[in-house]
Amino acid sequence: MIGAIDLAAVVACLPILTAAAWDDYKNLKIRNKYVVAVLAIGVCRLLMLNSSAALFSSMLSGLIAAAVFYAGAYHYNWLGGGDVKMIIALSLTLPYQAIPPFYFSMVCLSLAWCAWRLYNKKEVWRVKAALAPYLLAANIITLLYLLLF
Repeated sequence: MIGAIDLAAVVACLPILTAAAWDDYKNLKIRNKYVVAVLAIGVCRLLMLNSSAALFSSMLSGLIAAAVFYAGAYHYNWLGGGDVKMIIALSLTLPYQAIPPFYFSMVCLSLAWCAWRLYNKKEVWRVKAALAPYLLAANIITLLYLLLF
């Protein structure tokens, strides 16, 4: 079962991710102020939990996610440094139970976007796209997962 601190951290990120998604959609850039705000929520969550296991799982998932997404998507110009920073900051806000559904929903949403682009016969590989709306949607899906399971 998810704790109140973990749930509060996930919910607190929603307005910040909404603003970041809108800004990213309009300017194709995630500004550092959004990343710092999410990072502050993650650090506060870890300090309130006072758990080395939570710190380890959050840091490890952030590093793995950054390596996977950065290596694959940055090469094809799908995301930039702000996207990677936001993924790492978000990993600090998620409890370990929520990490697999968060990344799974992010990958599924990205694949759906690619399928839509292919269906419309548009170039998929060298396209600069806004990732923050997918991060917002993945965070909402993760919140629903945490509340239901």
